[in-house]
Amino acid sequence: MKLIATILLFIGGIPLYAQVNSLEAQNNVNMLGAGSYTARTFDNRYKGVKGSVTLLSDFAPAKIYMTDKKAVTYPKVNFDAHDNELIIARNGSEYVIHKKLVDRFSIYTGTDSLHFTKVTGEDDKILYFQVLAPGDIQLLKKNIKIFKEASYQGAYSAGREYDEFIDDKKYYVAVAGKPMTEFKNRKSLQQIIPAEYTDEMDQYIKKNGLNLKEEQHLVMLFRYLNDSVTKR
Repeated sequence: MKLIATILLFIGGIPLYAQVNSLEAQNNVNMLGAGSYTARTFDNRYKGVKGSVTLLSDFAPAKIYMTDKKAVTYPKVNFDAHDNELIIARNGSEYVIHKKLVDRFSIYTGTDSLHFTKVTGEDDKILYFQVLAPGDIQLLKKNIKIFKEASYQGAYSAGREYDEFIDDKKYYVAVAGKPMTEFKNRKSLQQIIPAEYTDEMDQYIKKNGLNLKEEQHLVMLFRYLNDSVTKR
C-alpha cells in the first residue's frame, strides 16, 4: 500500500508542500509538528565566515523526546549553538523545531551520544543544555558559538582578518530544589552541593589529582558525587 502525504509548512507565509514516501517518515514529521516548525533555508548570510553555527560538522541521527511524551527518531539532526536551536535537515533545507514541542533529545555521532535537556537558563530564557552527568547533582553544559567580526586596527596591526564563529562553553550545576548555578571553581561548587558532601568531594579531588578546568575531570567528579548520593 502506497502512502502519499502532503505536509503543510509555512515559510514566510508561503505554503510548502512536501511528499513523504513512508509511513514511518510521515509519523515522524507529524510528531515533530508538521505545521509548527520554521524553515530556515541557506541565504549566504555567513558566506566566507570561518567556522559554523552548528555544534557538529555534519548532521547526525537523533532521538527527540517530545513534550507530549512521544519519541521521534530522525536521521539528520544538528544543534545550532549560536541561536540555541534544534534543527533538522530535510529536502535540502534546514528546519528549526520549536522548543515548545521538545522536552529533550540525544544526538548520536557514531562514537558518542550527546544528551540535551530543556531548562530555564539565564534571564529566564528556555534553553537547551547538554547533560554531562545526570543525577541528583547534575552537571550541565551550555554550548556556545560566538560571532566575531573581522577587525583591522591599522596597517601593521595583527587584527582579525575574517569573520569567525568561536567555540565557547559554560558549565552549570543543577541540584533538585535549587536554582541552576554556573560552575566557576571548587569554591562555587562547595556553596552549591549539600554541605555533607564537601569534605568527601575535597578528598576525592585531591586523591585523583583532578583539575576542575578539564571537562573530563569535572564529569568524573560529578559521577562520583551522584554515586555517593545514590548509595546513601
